[in-house]
Amino acid sequence: MTQQFRDKNVMIVGATGGLGSAFARAFAAEGGRLLLVGRDKVALQRIAAEFGDGAVAYPLDLASLDGLADFRATLATVSGRLHVVVNAAGVDVRRSLDAHSVTDIQRLLDVNLRGAIMLTQALLPVLHEDGQIVHVGAFADGRLAFPYHTVDVATRAGLFTFIEGINRELALSRRRVLVSYFAPGPTDTETEREFHPLWRELSIRIDPIDQVVRELFETIQRRQPVHLMGGFSTRLFAHLNAVWPQLADWLVMRRYGRILKGFLSAERNTVLGKTYHSE
Repeated sequence: MTQQFRDKNVMIVGATGGLGSAFARAFAAEGGRLLLVGRDKVALQRIAAEFGDGAVAYPLDLASLDGLADFRATLATVSGRLHVVVNAAGVDVRRSLDAHSVTDIQRLLDVNLRGAIMLTQALLPVLHEDGQIVHVGAFADGRLAFPYHTVDVATRAGLFTFIEGINRELALSRRRVLVSYFAPGPTDTETEREFHPLWRELSIRIDPIDQVVRELFETIQRRQPVHLMGGFSTRLFAHLNAVWPQLADWLVMRRYGRILKGFLSAERNTVLGKTYHSE
């Protein structure tokens, strides 16, 4: 092991999720001192116990404004600034807009967008002088307007543009800290596995968790403001969608929408009624 994060303070938000817990283990293996954050106190304590004295657990729901205010006050007393923050918390609702409940919509906005913004605001003052916050977003740059993901993509697109704006603001203030948008593709996590047949039908690669970890570390090492997994084709399609959405519809989106509609409504599965949390 290179121990590239030896003696560095690393915060993982959403540490009880499939990706968040994998990130925690990977940073611990590389020598990081962990602050693990998540909304499930019992699960959080169980994961923190894996690392003995090498991790501190802090229960927090990003949707709670009071919780975020208390969290910020606690961070002011933390000894040593944060070198790396990875926000892997998120909510993903895959269904038609008509089928979204008010609670679905509010939770998506509170966790994926407002929570991420307020977390950034709370953490910037306690970052190391060259610290980095990495927000884990959705497939590609977050601005691909997938059908049946309508509110989810709105929150991810909002997060992407927030990150662009805050980095410009930080540059003007001559601070060396960086906020990054990291976008894994479909991944081999427990919550995603029932969608694997869909991704295979669309010929979209499913990445193992260790590949996601490697590319996250690359994002941090190279201090990349944006890292899109999926290779050149994903970056090309994200750019195409931005400049020529009608062509993106013709090439991919209409077919994707038809396949996903059939997948969600198939009698053989119950995905239509589910909301996914990676917190």
